[in-house]
Amino acid sequence: MWLRSKCCIRSCYATLNSLKRFRREAQAAARLKHPNVVAVYDFGVSNDGVIYLVMELVEGRNLRSIIREQGPMPVALAAEVIRQVCAALGEAQRQHIVHRDIKPANIAVEDSPDGPRVKVLDFGIASLRGGATMANLTQTGAVMGTPAYMSPEQCLGEELDGRSDIYVWAWCCSRCCAGWCRSTRRRRRRS
Repeated sequence: MWLRSKCCIRSCYATLNSLKRFRREAQAAARLKHPNVVAVYDFGVSNDGVIYLVMELVEGRNLRSIIREQGPMPVALAAEVIRQVCAALGEAQRQHIVHRDIKPANIAVEDSPDGPRVKVLDFGIASLRGGATMANLTQTGAVMGTPAYMSPEQCLGEELDGRSDIYVWAWCCSRCCAGWCRSTRRRRRRS
């Protein structure tokens, strides 16, 4: 198969649970046709049980690295990053998809001649919502996501909608402007 775009191939061996989650990730990502969401070109399972996802190659750095290296983002850059991520999350909501793992490490920023180009990555634990498209592969009350970047409802294992992603993204936005994120903040021990 020939692709005219640069791509990245992600693969691992399938178990029944990982295969179900993989198909959900691939289907959710493939449904999102938006300039601020990483494009999925192909997905499947090889004869020997290796699952693969062929997606757009993003050559930028993730927001976590940028914050770690540069501290607070300039206001104009922060505003543009925030705008583009909001556009991606808005499209996900229109498609009834809840990302459930919004965090600085899942936001890529590429430099382009027109300014920064932002991509939301990793719809690996996305939840498809609404009618027959609902895909709930975890047990009721199961908590999935990165604990430091979860809404209160997600921490409690409650049913989520797009408001959860917005809550977490707003929290991340304040950290972009302040120059730190939870994964880079160090706690000082008291003697």
